Amino acid sequence: MKSAPKSYPIATKLPDQVNEAAVLSYLSTETVTIFSLDTLREMALFNEAVIADWLNVNVKTLRNYKNKNTVIKDHVQEKIVLLLSLFKHGKQVFGDYKAFSTWLETNNFFFDNKAPVSFLTTFSGVLFTDDRLTALEYGDNV
Repeated sequence: MKSAPKSYPIATKLPDQVNEAAVLSYLSTETVTIFSLDTLREMALFNEAVIADWLNVNVKTLRNYKNKNTVIKDHVQEKIVLLLSLFKHGKQVFGDYKAFSTWLETNNFFFDNKAPVSFLTTFSGVLFTDDRLTALEYGDNV
């Protein structure tokens, strides 16, 4: 993991939690660009291989997205927004990205004694992780 990042302007427009309607609304009004992907890389504090796995692409494809002529596929754009929203929510719950990332890497009873990070490869896994964050916010011992 890298050092904790600062505040990100893109985060102000993102949904505060992973919500399908809010994500679709965001995607209809905003463009997901390499800047969005770079923001995810910095917020997530995980390496490119892990992020590529979350996006269901290989590292080479992820690196190719740095090319300004490369269009990020729709399903990858959606996953980027979901993950950015998850990390935004995680920061709200834990106070910073580093603490949230540590929680993601820690085995958890509510995740079948696996680390929540292992659930981020699927849309439903991201939604489940966000639901657990909401439970934590309201006093559930997650």
